[in-house]
Amino acid sequence: MDAAIEFGGQALRTHGEEDVLWSFYADALQRAGRLDEAIAALDRVREINPSHPSASLRQGNWLIEAGRLEDAVMVLKDAVATNPAQAEQAARMVFNDAYQKGYQEKEYPYAIAGMTMAKELPGLSEGLMSQLNFWHGFSIYQAAVVEQEPQTLGSARSTLPKFQEAMGLLGQSGDYPGTVNVNLAQVLENLSTYVEIQEAIIKRGE
Repeated sequence: MDAAIEFGGQALRTHGEEDVLWSFYADALQRAGRLDEAIAALDRVREINPSHPSASLRQGNWLIEAGRLEDAVMVLKDAVATNPAQAEQAARMVFNDAYQKGYQEKEYPYAIAGMTMAKELPGLSEGLMSQLNFWHGFSIYQAAVVEQEPQTLGSARSTLPKFQEAMGLLGQSGDYPGTVNVNLAQVLENLSTYVEIQEAIIKRGE
C-alpha cells in the first residue's frame, strides 16, 4: 500500500493536472486509513474535473464508513447540486447506513439523525421519500416506546410529541409499508393508544 501511495505521489509531481492519477492516489490513501488526505485528493479531482462521475459520492461513502455522517451529507449535497441525477444514490447511501447501524442495532437516535439528513438532499423521488418517512417515523416510534416505559409525568411530556411526530411521518409513507409487510393501520392505531396514555398521564399530573 505504501508503494502505491509513493507511486501516486511521484506521478502527481509531474502530472498534477491528471484527475485519474489523483483518483488513484485517493484510493490508495483511503485503503491505508489516511482518510483526510484521501478526501483532500478527491477534492483535487473535483477541482480538475467538476463533472467527475464518482468523486463526490466516494467522498460521501468514505465519510459515512468513518462515522462522519454530517460531513458526508455536506459533501453529498454538493454532489447533488452539481449532478441532480445522483440524488437518489446519495440518499440511499445515507439511508442504508442509518438503517443498518441505527435501526437494526436499535440505536434509534442514530437512525433518526440519518433519516433526517437523507431527506435534506434535494430532488428525491416520491417513492424514496415515502421509504425515508416510514423508517424515520418508525424509528421515532420505537425509541418513544422505550422512553415512555416509566409512565411518569416527565416521560409522558417528553414522548407525547414524539408519538405525534411518528404518526405524522408514517402518514406520509404512501404505499411503502405494504412492501415490507407492515400493517400501517394497526401501527397508527397503536400509536393513537400511546398518545392517549401520555395525555392521560399528563392530565393526572397537572
